[in-house]
This record gives sequence, C-alpha cells and structure tokens, in this order.
Amino acid sequence: MCGAMSRPEHVFYFEEDVPASPADVFAVITDLSMAGVLSPSIVATEPLNDLPFGVGFRWRETRRMFLVIKAKADIEVTHYAPEADVPMYAVLIDDGCNHVTGEFHLTPIESGTRVVYTGEAHVYAKKTKALEPSPKMAKMIQKFDKKCLPRLGAHFRGEL
Repeated sequence: MCGAMSRPEHVFYFEEDVPASPADVFAVITDLSMAGVLSPSIVATEPLNDLPFGVGFRWRETRRMFLVIKAKADIEVTHYAPEADVPMYAVLIDDGCNHVTGEFHLTPIESGTRVVYTGEAHVYAKKTKALEPSPKMAKMIQKFDKKCLPRLGAHFRGEL
C-alpha cells in the first residue's frame, strides 16, 4: 500500500504489515534466493563478492521488464543494522546513469512487523553529470516493486 502523505515525485514508498517477527522478516528480505519469490520480475541474483550480507556486500540483480527486456543492476548494501530497535538496511544502485537509494525499516507491531521500503531515484545529467531527481525512475520502481511487500506478507501467511 502506498503511503498517504504527499511525496516528491522522485521518492518511492511502500508499506506493509507482515505477520512475522522483525528477525524473521529480516532473514527473508536479506536472502537473495527469496528475491524472485518476492518480486517475480527478478529472474536471477548473483553475489559479486564473498562478504556476508552487510555493509559492503554487493550483488547483481537481473529483472525481466516489459516481457522481454532483461535489465541488470549492481546493488551494494550501504547501511546494515539488524539488531537495532527498528532493524534496517539500505542499498545503493548506481550504474553511471541511474542512482537509486533504498531503505528497508522493520518496526515491531502487535500483529508482527510493519515493513517500510522507501527510497529516492536520481539520474546523472548528461552535460554536468550532476544528480537530478528522476520521477520516471521512481515510477518504474513503483510499478515493478509494488507487489514485493504484499508477497512478503503472503509468504508468511503460507499463501505462496
């Protein structure tokens, strides 16, 4: 479900209450083998280094977009706090054209965990190479990732 607050057009936001503990949710959302379950557009993931999942861990994600196009993105974990009161991790995707940051925050609630996934999408300006907000990229993320958190909830309810 999208947040009700008004946000800048280059910001994406997802929120879902999941019937599982923050630790269990964190284990699933940091497990690369679950990526395609949570987002069917992801057709492959591959670690790019030997680090455990945490700051500095990198992986490549391949997505099927618009039925036939396969897009690859290298992703790096930039912040990692699984033991915090509100466990979280953040990632950076930067391919020289697009610069996307994303954060997952897990808040304990009575029925399990409130998961918030939010971030910002930017592009590099062609002439100056300065970062500029990218509403187009944010809309694409909203389109391709809108089912991820509902599928996470469905996973914990045994519906997948």
